[in-house]
Parts: sequence; C-alpha cells; structure tokens
Amino acid sequence: MFVKDISILLAKKFMKHFVFVVFFLGMLAGASAKNFVRAEIDYVNGTSESVYVGFPISVDSRKISLRSSENGKITKIDAENVRMITVNSNDGLAHLIYSKYKYYLSNMKEKTSKSKAWFLKSGECGDLSLYLDATEYRMKKNSMMAYFASPNSQAYYLHLKKASEEEVTQVALNRSVGPMVAIMANKYFRDCSKEYFSDRPDLVEKIGAKHYNGDVVQLMKDYCGIEE
Repeated sequence: MFVKDISILLAKKFMKHFVFVVFFLGMLAGASAKNFVRAEIDYVNGTSESVYVGFPISVDSRKISLRSSENGKITKIDAENVRMITVNSNDGLAHLIYSKYKYYLSNMKEKTSKSKAWFLKSGECGDLSLYLDATEYRMKKNSMMAYFASPNSQAYYLHLKKASEEEVTQVALNRSVGPMVAIMANKYFRDCSKEYFSDRPDLVEKIGAKHYNGDVVQLMKDYCGIEE
C-alpha cells in the first residue's frame, strides 16, 4: 500500500531541469546495528568533510555516528552542527537535511517548530525542492537511501523548500490512510499550498479549483512551467 502510493506520488521523471528520485518505502523493522556508509557532511559553519556515517538515522536523532575510515573508531557529533548529509546512492545523490520546519495552524497562521528534524530530499524543480519526513532513514545493501514509516502510523508529511528559505514548510499529508483521512488530507493540502504559493495567483486559482487533488509533484511542475 505504501509502495504503490509513493510510486504514484514520487514517480521517476527524467526531464530537463526536473528529476524526482524514488526511494523504497517499507515498514520499520526494529533496531539494527549501525551500517557505516561513505558520505559528505556539510556543517552549519560552512565547512564539509568526507566520512563514514552510521545508519539508520531516526527523524529526531540528536547525535550522528561517524568514522574517519571504513573501520575506524566511532565518534559521535551533535546533529545541531550538521546542515546536510549527502550519500551517493544507486539512484544518484541522496540528501538528508537537519532543519526546523514551518507549518500552518487552522487559521493559516504560520508557525515554526521548536526543534529540528531530519528530512529526506525527494525531488527538485528549479529553486523548489520536495522533502518528506519519516520515522527512520536507512541504507540498503545496494546503497539506495530508504525511508520507513512507523508500523503504528501510516501518515507522513511532505514539505517544500525554496532555495532562498532556511526551513522546509509542511504542505501535504500522504493519502494512503483511508478515505476519510484522504478528504482531510486534500483540504489540508489545498489550504497550506495556497498559503505557500500566495505570490503565484495562477497556482492559487488552480489549487482552489481542486486541480491537483493533493498531487504535489504536478503542482511543482506547474510552478516551474514544465509541460507534459
């Protein structure tokens, strides 16, 4: 059910200036030993280094395990010092960012989370990127980045971020959680995306007319002016 839904929502689109990377979505299978993978870490102070990063990383991990070499001594660093982790997977570069997120209240007043979380970049179009949150992020044997939904919850959120923005903004809830929740999710998407794209009246009109029906990918394509 999850795989089918995410395949529809984040299907591979190999187009000029518009590429979506699909990662496997599965059920969380309990704790496991750290799997250290070669990665690039960008720090908040502007520096970067190539190290081995320990996976899995949970959405709220405050510490990141590192090795300077494949079998080197394990050290831990504060996630607060990390801006992004990049892994060269079989599907290309996979990016995890550590960020606060913005969300909208029922009156559409914008709020910012008090704490940071890890978000997986799932697509991009021009200056606009799509991120999702998950319970945990793992590396599979084929080096593909993976994300997992909690077995106790079938909900995950989608977020957008423009290059000029510091935080991601929550705009959608996945719709694979039953018809009643899907109705609520579609309304949530319309309300949030209209607010997020308030500077684009053409998009706001289409969102209000239920043109997208929760399809963030199609909305991004229209934002970038990409035609089928």
